[in-house]
Amino acid sequence: MSSDVGQKKISIQESDDERVAVNDDISLPVKPKRDIPYHEPSNIPFVKKFYNECEEIKNIPESEINAFRISNGIYVKNSNIRPIFQWSQLGIPSIIYDTLMLLGYDKPSPIQSESLPKIMSGSDFIGIAKTGSGKTISFLLPLFRLLFGNKNDKISGFSEPRAIIITPTRELTVQIGKTCRPFTDSMALKVVKCYGGQSISVQIGELKKGCDVVIGTPGRIIDLLCSNNGKILNLSKIQYFVMDEADRMFDLGFEPQIEKIVEQCRPERQNVLFSATFPNKMQWLARRMTNNPIEVTIGSKNVVNEDIEQSFEVIQENGDKFNKLLEILGQYYHDGNKILIFVERQSTCDSIVKKMIKRGYPVMSLHGGKEQHERDGIIKDFRSGVIDIIIATSVAARGLDVQDLNLVVNFDSPSHLEDYVHRVGRTGRAGKKGLAITLLERDDRVLPDLVKMLKKSGKDVPLEVMELYNEVENQNTINNNSTTNHATTNQHRKKFSGYSGHGLEQLQQRREVQNNAERKAFAVNEDDDDGGAGDGEANSFGEDLKINVHTGSGESNMFRIERPTPEEAQVSLVGLSPDTRRLVTSPETVSQLSEMGVTVAVRGSASKGDLHLYMEGSAVGVDRGVVFIRREVSRSLEEANGVTRKGGIGEISGGFEGISQFQGFDAGQRDIVNNEHIYKHPALVAGRYRSAFIN
Repeated sequence: MSSDVGQKKISIQESDDERVAVNDDISLPVKPKRDIPYHEPSNIPFVKKFYNECEEIKNIPESEINAFRISNGIYVKNSNIRPIFQWSQLGIPSIIYDTLMLLGYDKPSPIQSESLPKIMSGSDFIGIAKTGSGKTISFLLPLFRLLFGNKNDKISGFSEPRAIIITPTRELTVQIGKTCRPFTDSMALKVVKCYGGQSISVQIGELKKGCDVVIGTPGRIIDLLCSNNGKILNLSKIQYFVMDEADRMFDLGFEPQIEKIVEQCRPERQNVLFSATFPNKMQWLARRMTNNPIEVTIGSKNVVNEDIEQSFEVIQENGDKFNKLLEILGQYYHDGNKILIFVERQSTCDSIVKKMIKRGYPVMSLHGGKEQHERDGIIKDFRSGVIDIIIATSVAARGLDVQDLNLVVNFDSPSHLEDYVHRVGRTGRAGKKGLAITLLERDDRVLPDLVKMLKKSGKDVPLEVMELYNEVENQNTINNNSTTNHATTNQHRKKFSGYSGHGLEQLQQRREVQNNAERKAFAVNEDDDDGGAGDGEANSFGEDLKINVHTGSGESNMFRIERPTPEEAQVSLVGLSPDTRRLVTSPETVSQLSEMGVTVAVRGSASKGDLHLYMEGSAVGVDRGVVFIRREVSRSLEEANGVTRKGGIGEISGGFEGISQFQGFDAGQRDIVNNEHIYKHPALVAGRYRSAFIN
């Protein structure tokens, strides 16, 4: 039965699928509000209860059930349904059971043992369990059982799914979709993943074909609900509603979006919420969206997986965190190991990647500033072993599930305990052992809660950590006696939760860089025979930034680069032919560099021997810009010498090595592109794209 679109509309502000907190003094443009067309909820009856306790479970003594729960730290509220211990005791259809066996699921994990019979009994459910414990299967099996037991009446001209799974991030959406695939293929069910960073038109096309399950982030689901006056996605037939990592969605500020999505679903639906943590202030929000839910907690709500060994390194005030990181890698890194390193800021992420590449580590960064296809490619390379190390921010790596992830390093400690639990939970998954190392500093806000968590979980607090904690607490006690300093120095006594958000800290600078790039894109003087600025105009683009200019002679100096900061670079144009200079300073080239996030200016004079190209932007953008200029200059030299390329420059399948084979190049030109300062990214050489870094 197809539901008609009514006249009632619900207003909601658009949202992306990743949030960062913005300081009050930063004013951002407000996105226009969107209207969600209202659909009358479906009144087609459906069955939610599919579990009947078998005799085998009934005959288990109560003492054994209690022993199982005590040994696994299981607390059950609002239910007397017993756990199962074998898949056969669940009463699932053979098509689901056979897929489980094919995938190697030998027996249920503790969270699966407790949650599956309770969810399949038809009740709303809230589950809190450690990371890597099997929560995904816990909500997927009841979903497949419900869809199997309630046949769809028809597929309309637009999508009317019967189940929806909401996640906080794109990566978690993709991960859940991957877990679904073997089951949906065998059951002929259609799943559509909806998340930002991918063309919405592609997702609309998939939804128009009809689907049974939608997995997505709140922002993109809202966009699709608003599309084409509500004729693309209709949630009026939703029978099964899931929120994975529910606490983090509330923490990231998705509550208004989730509430509007819930309003679109039929009220008789079954609600299932899962997460690794569940802060007290979030519990009432979750219970508000459920109806008399069964609650199952395995272990403490904020305690780390027992399979993860936690280690801490205290960094002194004048200590070097990066050197400590290299020391850790020297001890634990070897071929085949996978390491995930967490930082707080995107800029820190890119800076560390650059330093580690120079030291020969196969590493890449993962953060919200990257396009979705880049993030997907990085995760794919990490899983396949093309790269062994990822530097990531917390939001980007949430839900990341990689086998054989041996080590997690908190280079920057998280701002709150819940994030710490999620971070270290990327290792020690599926019963495997893992190691998490956290670099602690005096002003880390998580320190008090971290010490309490270790004590609560029965762990010994390392002596160095305890000394740092006592030192901070003593200082706070002294400061609290001073009324003038009370408001600013008592921060370590606060219990922090939620992201502080650093992603927009340099928002104004980024806007200025972009605006400068647009203004300068067509400011190059192409009529000058030298292909650059006039002789009497050393800086035609504003005040000189006091950059030390390298003034070599001849074409062998054209790739020498000096970097006053990690985000600046100079490329000497001295000795290049006018045609080549015009090429690298043309509006087309400048425009392409601008797309990389790089501001470009031509500075100096050819007659004075200091003509150079100045680039400014992010560290990654500048490095890519340098590689791009290398490629363009080399191609120009190649054409001028009338030679045929034997190796690609900056190409996927080639490298700088091929230039040494150019018969038309003189010795100086070969030295330029084969000099000893070229560092080739080990991972990029292996398969994705080329880059180089110059001292």
